[in-house]
Amino acid sequence: MDNIIFFYQCFFLAGILSFFSPCILPLLPVYAGVLLDDKDGAQASSGKYSISLVSLLRTLAFIAGISFVFILLGYGAGFLGNLLYASWFQYVTGAVIILLGLHQMEVLHFAGTLQGKKATITETGAKG
Repeated sequence: MDNIIFFYQCFFLAGILSFFSPCILPLLPVYAGVLLDDKDGAQASSGKYSISLVSLLRTLAFIAGISFVFILLGYGAGFLGNLLYASWFQYVTGAVIILLGLHQMEVLHFAGTLQGKKATITETGAKG
């Protein structure tokens, strides 16, 4: 059980560290400006701290949106990885490569691949 907690802590820390990578640093002022813009937002205060509820809601929505996108990308990468390493997919791609190799050696002729496209340029208008 301790390994699972340590596992999640490491990934949480890696996510925090990746947020402060050099490629994201120029975007941090934009994030702060959009998320913390509270023109007429309601304030919640406890003691000496005061938090804008609108800013808190925007921040939580931003975190949920980014999390959703990265979770979706993770599932997509997992699906693509499973597809690429499936034995039937390797056979299909191998057969396509063999057929294209036979076409390249002119053993097979695929009619659709032998057509050429030409572009014609016509000159219109007067040059002065």
